[in-house]
Amino acid sequence: MVALTSQCLHQAAGGAQCLPSPCQIHSLASATSTTRPVPSNSQYRAARACSQSQGSRFPPTRYQRRSTAPKLQQLKKELLDAVHTEQYAQAASLRDRIKQEEEANPVLQLQLRLKQAVAEQNFQEAASIRDEIVAATPARPPTQSDTVTNDVRVQVKSKFWHSAQPSQNTSYVWSYRIRITNQSPDRTVTLQTRHWIIIDDDGHREEVRGPGVIGEQPMLPPGHSFEYSSYSQLRTPRGTMEGSYEFVDETPAEEGREDTLRGRQFEVAIGKFGLDSSPGAESGMASPF
Repeated sequence: MVALTSQCLHQAAGGAQCLPSPCQIHSLASATSTTRPVPSNSQYRAARACSQSQGSRFPPTRYQRRSTAPKLQQLKKELLDAVHTEQYAQAASLRDRIKQEEEANPVLQLQLRLKQAVAEQNFQEAASIRDEIVAATPARPPTQSDTVTNDVRVQVKSKFWHSAQPSQNTSYVWSYRIRITNQSPDRTVTLQTRHWIIIDDDGHREEVRGPGVIGEQPMLPPGHSFEYSSYSQLRTPRGTMEGSYEFVDETPAEEGREDTLRGRQFEVAIGKFGLDSSPGAESGMASPF
C-alpha cells in the first residue's frame, strides 16, 4: 500500500495544500486489501515492470471486489472523495479506520499475505494462501432452489441473460423461471401476494411487494402447478434473491357454508437462489423442472 506521505499529512495538518500523485490516490482508494491472482513468472515480471513505471499495483480482481465488505467499500469511497477534495486530515483518519476494518477481517488478512507472497515471488506460498482464502470464503449460493411449505412446492432457477453498458444503473440482467405446485391431496389454494428480497454483491438490499405474479393470482387445485418467468436487474455481477408468497386456502371449513370459502392465509417460502454472471455458474446442476 502507498499511503499519504508524511509531508502531505504534515502539510494538511498545518492547513497547507498538498496534492497527492495519481499513484497515491489509487493506492488510498485501494487501501491495502487487494487480492492478486497467482501469475506466471513472465506475467509477474511484466506486471511488475508496469507497476514500477506507473507507481501502481496490480488491479483488484473480481474475487477481491466480491469479498470486500460493503462498509469497507464505503470507507474507501469516502477516502477517495477526501483525497480529491484535499481534506488530508480526514483522509488520514479514514485510512486508519480502513486498516482497523481489515485487521478485523480474517479473509482480508489472508489477502494481504497473498499480496506479500506474490510481491516476493513466493508462488508456492501464494498458492497455499489462495487455497486458504477459498476455504474461508462462503460458497456462492446455487442458481436454483426447491422449497416446500404447507404442501406448496416452489422451484426456481435463474439464468444470466446479458450485461448492459457499465454507465447504466442496472448493468446485469437475469431471467428466472418459477414453478409452483400444490402438493396437498385435498386443498385448493390461491396465490395472493409476493414478497422478494434482492441483495446485490455490494450488500445493497431491495424489497419488492405486490399482488400476485405477472398480473395473475393463480388458483391451484390439488396436484396442479403454475409456471411463470420474470427477470431481475442488478448493478453488480452477482447477487441473491429469496422471498415468500402469501396464499389463501380456498377449501370450505364446513361443507355447504359459502361464508367460510376463503379460509386461512398462510405463507410459502421461496428459497434463496443466486444470480451469477460467471461463465459456467449453472453447469453441473440438474434443472429442477
